Parts: sequence; C-alpha cells; structure tokens
Amino acid sequence: MLSLRRLAIRLQTLIGLGRSICARRQSRLRKPAMERGAVSKVQEALSELMETARTRALHIAETNKLPLTFPNVYPVAHASGEGVSGSWETRIENAMRGWVGRPLRNCLGDDGKEAVLRIATQMLSSCPETLPFWAPYTLASELVEWPSETCPTFDAAPREWVARNVILPVTQAYLQALDSLQNPSVGLRDRLIEEAVALAGARCLRTHTMLFVAGLRTALERMEIKGVSVRRLSPRELGAQLYGLRVVLLGPETIPPVGLSTLTTHAIEVVDEGPRNSQPEDTGRWRAILLALQLDGLSLAGPTVATFRYLPTWRFTLTQFATASLRDRGAGQRDLDESQLATAVELAERVNGKTLENPSQPSELALHRFAVGAGRDSSTDAVLDFVIALEALLLPYDAETRHGDLSYRFRAHGAHYLSEQPEDRGSTWARLNELYDIRSRLVHGSKYPSAGDINAAAESARKLAARGLLRAIREGFPTPSLFRKLVLGET
Repeated sequence: MLSLRRLAIRLQTLIGLGRSICARRQSRLRKPAMERGAVSKVQEALSELMETARTRALHIAETNKLPLTFPNVYPVAHASGEGVSGSWETRIENAMRGWVGRPLRNCLGDDGKEAVLRIATQMLSSCPETLPFWAPYTLASELVEWPSETCPTFDAAPREWVARNVILPVTQAYLQALDSLQNPSVGLRDRLIEEAVALAGARCLRTHTMLFVAGLRTALERMEIKGVSVRRLSPRELGAQLYGLRVVLLGPETIPPVGLSTLTTHAIEVVDEGPRNSQPEDTGRWRAILLALQLDGLSLAGPTVATFRYLPTWRFTLTQFATASLRDRGAGQRDLDESQLATAVELAERVNGKTLENPSQPSELALHRFAVGAGRDSSTDAVLDFVIALEALLLPYDAETRHGDLSYRFRAHGAHYLSEQPEDRGSTWARLNELYDIRSRLVHGSKYPSAGDINAAAESARKLAARGLLRAIREGFPTPSLFRKLVLGET
C-alpha cells in the first residue's frame, strides 16, 4: 500500500497537471486570432496610412481653397435638482464631413493604394481563421480608385475585399472625425486602429442597443457591468431635447428622438456578441434588462424606440429600431446604483428577452404583460395588464381543478405564494380580491370604479406581480403541484 506521503505527492502532481491542462486550454480559448507582433505591424502601417491620407486631403483642400472648418451652433442643457437650464454652444466642425466625395477622389494615389493592399495582405496572413466577416454591403470610399464600383467577393479578391471593408472605411472615418484636417489626433487614430484590428481578428461580431429613459438618479456619470451600461446624457443630448432639435453627430453622442412629454436624462446601452459569418440578431437582452429594472420598481419613461446597430459603426452604418415598453410621462425619479444594476443584469440572464415581445407560453405571457403594463401611462390599461400577469403566474393549467372557481384559486394561490410571512396571507388575500373585483368592474361595467380606485389598484397590482415574478424567475415558475403543497401546508 502507498504511504500517506506518497499518496499526497501523487495527488498534488495530478492536481498540478490538471491545472496546467486547464490553463493551456483557457489560453487557447482567449488567444486572439492575430499575434502581438503582427498586430504591431498592422497598427504601425495603418497609422502611417491615416496620416498620409490626412496630409494629402489637407493639400487638396488648400489647393482647391475648400473650407477646412465651419462654425456650428448646438443647444446645450444642464440638469440640476432645480430643473433644466439651456443655452447655445458654438463648436468648430470639420468641414470634410460635408464635402467627402469628389474633392477626395483618389487622394491616396497609386502608391497609397499599394500601401492599402500591403496592409490587407498583412491582415490576411495574420487572421486566416476570422476573415472574412459578415458584410452585406461595402461602403463607398473616394480615397482610392478601383476598376469597379462593386466590391468583389472575398473568394475572388481577398486583398481588395479587406481593403474596401476594413482599411479604407476606418481611414475615412479618421479623416471625418477630426476637428480639422490641420490637427491630427493620436488618441482618435489609436482608438480607430484598435477597432479595425479587433474587427479583423475577433471571433464574433458585436451589436449595440440603446434607449433613452427618464426616471433615474445616478451618483456616477456612467456605470457598466457585463456589457450593460447606464450613463447620464451629455449637455448636448439634453439640449437637443430641450430645444426640440435633431442634430446628427459623428461622435459618440446620439441625439434621442424629440416630442416627449418627459425629458430623458439617461441612456441604457447593451453590447452583445453574435456570429461572425452571419447577420447577428437582436438577442433581446436589452428587453430583459429593462424588465429587470421595472421589476425592481423603477417607473421608466422615454421614447418607445430602441436603436440597434452593429459595431464598429464606421463599418456598419445601418441602424434598426425596436419597440420598447416605456411610459411617455415620467412618474418620479428613483436612485440606481452599481449594486442594483448588477442585480438587474444577473436577473436578466435568467430571462429570454426574445420572448418578452412574442410570448408562447403562460410564464412568458406573465413577463410580457408585466413589461407592457410597466410601460402604460393609463392606470386602467396597467391594471388589466398586471392582473393578467398575476393570472398567468398564479393559475397554471391544472386538469384536476380546471372546472373550479378561478377567482378562489387566484386568491388562495396568491395568498400563499406572494406573502412573505404566514401572517401576511390574510392581507394578500384581501388585496387580490380587490384587484379581481376592480378588473371585473372595468371589463364588465358594473359600477365602474373611480379614478382613485383605479390608480390604487394599478400600484397594488404592480407590486404584487413584481414580487411574484421575481420569485418565479429565481426559483422557477410555480406548478399546480407546488400550489397544492402550499395550500395544504406541505411546504
């Protein structure tokens, strides 16, 4: 028999071997498609190309006496506890944003074109596993002339495909994003180059969904957890709403739609990853995040439109829109901190966001109806939505009791499932009874309830539905057998 010491040594050896194997495996999984040395060469070549393009574009502008900059006036606003104050801001813009086109035709020349193709060759040799990526269209670029305006397929001409789908778009984006062609920006150039290298070498494509909301107070300018961020709107974004203007920006700020009853103050942004060789779909994670915040008691208002884009935006200019369940009018503000956002992100991971828009079973219908109710401005509609959510939660199909009194089962199941303590069951029963009565009077018209009763019922129904759905998401949706055990006191 082995001694304890020898056994311990062998055990330690096996553990070390296992850790080594796991570490190598994780290293392979994390290993980027492009090696560090190759990355540096591509970055240096792109940096040189961008500066060549800038100096030649500047020469063309000065030779043709084209304006390099122009003053642009933007509305700005600053929010405080006492309200929102607005003013106007004059900013010098890069005139090239307006005259990209014929003045720059073939500004890189033949030698620049050869440089572009050399960089494309470097990318191809460094990223054989990740190129090409999904690209439904090729952006037009005037920096280089090609035999045909139509970009060939990757299989037919891989170097030209990479040049026209990565290198030229990012170079043109650099020229357009500068404050002026006279002023190079190392920080901007490095950021765009990093995005281009990541696009060529990443094993997935990223998407970005954003919606603007009111109803939040945050101590931090920006919070981010697992690709989900909540940030305050910039003064220019606030100002665009205050003055009812729509301003197209080529920077990171995006002007929200106007015509709202409530001034939005924050943006919720969600970045997801999708397949590389096919069109990434909207995962619906942003819907799950919004639902999680609403279940936490936040009454969020804002435009009922979320914007969906592919990243990086200088390559994928297409913007899609999705319907968001948000109120048009705000109902006060609540604080949101990092711990609450982390809880919402964790909860959202348990919810299939796609089904929030198109439910296919009672549990999904319960979440869908709560989300719809949370976006209602009408308390009457909200009562109906929240009670339907409660019914879908508390009355799962049961062949043994399907002919029984639904209202009695609704109250009995809810009293046990929604009460935090046994002594709360009586009051929960009474609240559910009131809700069922209000809903019946709304739908069937007998002694229509007063506005005060409807508002109170909407608030009560929301709190009960949120409590039940939070439990169901974390523990699993209740079944007929669970309700039988709860009612009989077996659990």
